[in-house]
Amino acid sequence: MYGLGLLALLLFVSGFGFSYLVDKFDVKAFKAFPIWFLKQTIRFGNPSRSFLSIFLFIFLFNSIAICLYMLSGLLVLSPVLIAFLTGNNIGIIVLHPVPEELSQGSIYRAKGEVRLGPFLLLLLAMVPLIELFVFCYSIAMGMQMASSMLLDFSWANAVVLALPRILTYLIFCIPLLFISALAEARVIKEFK
Repeated sequence: MYGLGLLALLLFVSGFGFSYLVDKFDVKAFKAFPIWFLKQTIRFGNPSRSFLSIFLFIFLFNSIAICLYMLSGLLVLSPVLIAFLTGNNIGIIVLHPVPEELSQGSIYRAKGEVRLGPFLLLLLAMVPLIELFVFCYSIAMGMQMASSMLLDFSWANAVVLALPRILTYLIFCIPLLFISALAEARVIKEFK
């Protein structure tokens, strides 16, 4: 499983690097979704919204995405494509010019002095690592499922393979994504 997790990370980093070429040559097919998603994130992650709505947006999006990544092994090559395309999407968002509403500071302006306690700062620093770890773990579970599906592509096998992964997802991934979403929402609420 560790090898598959590293492969997922390698695919993610490759997709991230590929985003430079996508941006340089303005390949709209690879840019449309991440730019649309960035706009939705700005809309639903706006500090003027309640803490609960920001938290729910982050938590539900990440939880649903990670579950789908894990179950993507039902479609044999999907985990590989998803790992690469997710890296590309993150890269496009990083390379995309700052949206006007952010560059003018109208949405994300600190409300006075931002005071984040040491524990929250630690969590905030850990958020990308937690989310990347959960991402790679779920993709690795998807790849493992895909290799088993190659040997026996049947509905019965899909159910047998999915059930322990869903249990692992509920016990392991959901708590980590919950902590990550709490930290992100708390920091977002510090801005106005």
